[in-house]
Amino acid sequence: LDENGYESYQPYFLDLTTRKPLSDTLPEISGSMCWGKNNDFVYYSKHDEAHRPYQLWRHKMGTAKENDTLLYEENDEEYWLGFFKSHDGRFLFCEVGTKEESEYRYIDLHSGDEGQATMKLFHGRENRLRYDVEHHEGRFIIVTNADGAKNQKVMVCPVDRTGKEHWKDMLPYEPARCVEGHMCLASQIVIVGRENGFSALWLLDPQTAALRKLEGFPEPVSTVGLGANKDYDTTQVRIVYDSLVTPPTTFDVDLKTMAMTRVHVKPVPEYDASQYVSKQLFTTGHDGTRLPMSLVYKKGSVFDKGAGPGPIFLDG
Repeated sequence: LDENGYESYQPYFLDLTTRKPLSDTLPEISGSMCWGKNNDFVYYSKHDEAHRPYQLWRHKMGTAKENDTLLYEENDEEYWLGFFKSHDGRFLFCEVGTKEESEYRYIDLHSGDEGQATMKLFHGRENRLRYDVEHHEGRFIIVTNADGAKNQKVMVCPVDRTGKEHWKDMLPYEPARCVEGHMCLASQIVIVGRENGFSALWLLDPQTAALRKLEGFPEPVSTVGLGANKDYDTTQVRIVYDSLVTPPTTFDVDLKTMAMTRVHVKPVPEYDASQYVSKQLFTTGHDGTRLPMSLVYKKGSVFDKGAGPGPIFLDG
């Protein structure tokens, strides 16, 4: 609960069986929390005086906050700290980073006594090296700009050998494809990125590394991204699509057939999408570069009829 708008939060706990509050108290936190393997432990981060998340702590439920364990502290003021659990729930990752560099540490929540577990370094920070880590069936899946991959690629390494010298290409670098992130599900790895200037999603087979792009959306000028996906063992992935004429629309995509089922469209009062058209056009810049343009107009206008020039609103 943020009581003053400063984005410093006081956590409270509720027993969902008895509907009564628990006695556990924590210090002011940065707003980030997650459970451990189960509800025995909870993890949280704290701010420094500059309001920068810099410490990761572990609290054992039913004990005093004075007994909480400091797992990691980042003293470099250029680095911010974040943490999350792998999608399968096995690992807790702690990331520190800047816009140009990152460094991960991790705890195996399913190995030994969680209350005694300490953080292990994944790979030490390097100048201009970015990487993001997830876990999939005994391997770490890494999105990184290593080896000069400016638009990033996907690599893999064993869980017991995480240094960069052990990273191997899983999805080799393709300059025309920008890889921005990934989500690991039991049967597929979802790749988030961009291609030809537009956002895109791909399904990567973790066994064969075969790549399939999600396509077949109504308009070529559009945006697509991941929706809420809480289940690791699932047969479908939830995505959100929108365009210059289509309101945010949620689809469930079958991971095997890639068939899309529309499950929700954001209501827009007094709007009829069928009355509008969107297109992608290209022009040439003064240096010869091919520049994309997105155009939207109402059916029946001069643009639709090709009847000559008309008023236009430009933004870019």
